[in-house]
Amino acid sequence: MKTILVATDYSENAYQAVEYAACLAQKMHCRLILFHAFESLQTMNTVPANPPVVQIIKNHFMIRLEEIRNKLLESFSIEINCITMEGSVEALLPSLVDRQQADVVVMGIRGASPITHFFMGSTTTTLLRKATFPMITVPASYTYHSIRRILFASDFEPFVDPTTLLPLREIAQAYEAMVQMLYIPSSEKDKATHYSNAYWEEQLDEIKHGYTFLYEKDIIKGIEQEIWNSGADLLVMLPHRHTFFERLLERPHTEQMFFRANIPLLALTDKAIHLNRFSDNNAFFNYMAGID
Repeated sequence: MKTILVATDYSENAYQAVEYAACLAQKMHCRLILFHAFESLQTMNTVPANPPVVQIIKNHFMIRLEEIRNKLLESFSIEINCITMEGSVEALLPSLVDRQQADVVVMGIRGASPITHFFMGSTTTTLLRKATFPMITVPASYTYHSIRRILFASDFEPFVDPTTLLPLREIAQAYEAMVQMLYIPSSEKDKATHYSNAYWEEQLDEIKHGYTFLYEKDIIKGIEQEIWNSGADLLVMLPHRHTFFERLLERPHTEQMFFRANIPLLALTDKAIHLNRFSDNNAFFNYMAGID
């Protein structure tokens, strides 16, 4: 991992994400990019979107980013670059990630739980649904501490893209963290189906790891229970692969994903996977969020 990009809107919850990204960058000897996207003047329909006005606004936000950078440099010995652009975060991030060769994007969320917001909707979760790059979401109230235990909730199916697990591997190795694989089968007979899977042994080679098979009809309750039991510092999931999540459809909308665990979420992405079980790629996520 060489570059971490953190998007900020200058809010308090966003700054928690900035500090988390800086801590991660220092631990992993990475370059950190501070990024801010400001709303298009044409979209706002308030003043003419002429180049001088746009440049004035851009300079204003760049000064604010530089203030954040200077504050961080008082505590961190890392390379920090600042980028501000006109447009929406959702529209700008994919190409920016490619140009800057960012290995992971960090964003903050309001409220206590990344998982709750994953299904309740926000700018961050819109990106989680569509992103072709790894993302870490950080709760507003979260205070950084070293990553000792990582909980990876998975369906235990192999990845198509061999680089999918790279961010997880690099973080686990940098922190010498324990990776606990969690599989929650849909029935008792499936409980030990994937135990000692040779594929996962190879993927997690040289990383401390273990397996937990927890039969729990309520998948949300199962993940929440294991977060607390394991003392996890980071939760890992693969949002694009909804086979593990489709069981959540059985829950009433008002009860979906009310996690109380206040830890960051690393959302991996298997670029070779495409959602084709719904005619619209967003249909599953919209359904989960209760969006018609």
